[in-house]
Amino acid sequence: MVNMKRFLFALTLFASFVSLNVNAGRNEVTLAMNKGDYVMALKELRRLADTGDTEAQTNIGFLYANGLGVPVDNSLALEWYRKAAAKGNAKALLNLGVMYENGVGVKKDLAQAVSYYEKSSSKGDVGGTSNLGMMYLDGLGVKRDPAKAVALFKEAAQKGDAKAQTNLGFAYLEGVGVAKDDATGIAWIKKAANQGDADSEFNLGAAYEFGKGVAANPTEAVAWYRKAAVQGQPIAQYNLALKLAKGSGAEPNIPEAYMWLSLSAESGYPEAKEKLTFLTSKASIHQVDEGKKLLASWKLRQNSR
Repeated sequence: MVNMKRFLFALTLFASFVSLNVNAGRNEVTLAMNKGDYVMALKELRRLADTGDTEAQTNIGFLYANGLGVPVDNSLALEWYRKAAAKGNAKALLNLGVMYENGVGVKKDLAQAVSYYEKSSSKGDVGGTSNLGMMYLDGLGVKRDPAKAVALFKEAAQKGDAKAQTNLGFAYLEGVGVAKDDATGIAWIKKAANQGDADSEFNLGAAYEFGKGVAANPTEAVAWYRKAAVQGQPIAQYNLALKLAKGSGAEPNIPEAYMWLSLSAESGYPEAKEKLTFLTSKASIHQVDEGKKLLASWKLRQNSR
């Protein structure tokens, strides 16, 4: 079973896409994005970007950073983010911070990442504020200051940022930078999970499994793991599979456990591959075959979306 403390705080945000305001040309971008037609979206975004539209410039950077409609090109992503950031776009500043923090397309520079997060946060972007909190929590590019981290998490959490809500919740649960308060901690984690954030759903499931801040409840653990697993959270998929294999919090279901372990392993979670091999050795041929059918059906549904 996964040690909950390994996931005490949520990961730093990935590059963020800007929701375009409804306006001439922007409806076309939104429709194309919703359809997964990134080539058309890029075409419309370029037209808007040529007019100096910083949201469009940021989103072009996002497409290049994530290989949507174009091959991944971090240099071009960086170029477009810089164009938008130079005009003060908060999301572009956030995304530049992420690139500098992780050394993507640029030499890793934690102090520079902090600078970009500070600028993004000063413009009201909750992602920038939340990420800045993580830097202070871990002492990355700045002197470690858990109390300041908590203050930043709280600022972003009160504005509805799910990652900040989870981080704030665990700060209260562990007494990191703030007085320990289990009830407040779980309340914040629930706020995040109720927004549908997969990592937060996983964290709440782990809280119920291990009795962290709440009474242990395997049924609730399974319910929250399942919500996160459906969204592709690999550790939730792994934990859900183990619960189903053991019949803890749900009826035993070896075929479904096989499916979730397979998905977790394919997502790169290292422990899942080993457990899948073990489960396959213990399950009947019929159970494995049923698991493979469930897996194929799941992938077909996902690909048809």
